Amino acid sequence: MASSQPQARDVNFQEVWPQPPAASAPPPDAAQAFMPAQPRVLVGEPNQPLMVQQPVDNATCEKIGFVCGFFVPFVGWITFCIGCSAPAGSARKKWSQYACGSGLLGFALGVSVRLATSHS
Repeated sequence: MASSQPQARDVNFQEVWPQPPAASAPPPDAAQAFMPAQPRVLVGEPNQPLMVQQPVDNATCEKIGFVCGFFVPFVGWITFCIGCSAPAGSARKKWSQYACGSGLLGFALGVSVRLATSHS
């Protein structure tokens, strides 16, 4: 039973990039020294990335933003804006939400202290 998905295969360089017409001048010798005679190109599925990177789930920046966000609410909010693009369920996403919460809490506490001291 044949698979409907294309299989990765080795192709010749000429199949991917055709050679220039014969009328063009050959490249200089220095350039030919660095070019392999027949480079091989691995052709796979078109939606696959060439390189897969492992996600980094280091939440140190978000933890610092959580602590600083209570004293300087703007820092907590910026930390949330930076970390909100992290994948759902990751430590970065969780701590960026905590940093936003600490910024909101610090802002609310600052406003309430200001209001309480201004009426005295």
